[in-house]
Amino acid sequence: SRYGEIAKIAEGNQWEGIIVNGCIRDTNEMRWCGLRIPILAIGTNPVPSSKRDPGVRDPEFGVTFGGVNFKSGSWVYADCDGVLVTREKGPLV
Repeated sequence: SRYGEIAKIAEGNQWEGIIVNGCIRDTNEMRWCGLRIPILAIGTNPVPSSKRDPGVRDPEFGVTFGGVNFKSGSWVYADCDGVLVTREKGPLV
């Protein structure tokens, strides 16, 4: 499945986590394939997505969802309570 592939890509690129603006599935498979990074998603759903929206890929614009714009070079801090996007790396107080 693609989640096994995502796990390999994520760890190969040394990602610290994955944020999904939607539901995910195959969570057991992610555990079985040894995914060691956190994934934040809206929820889980056993039904595959329809993939009717190809999305927009513009490196200059970034990606926007939940009212937040994720641009290249942004720092993302997240836990089970929420997500914070900043322009600079630094300790959170």
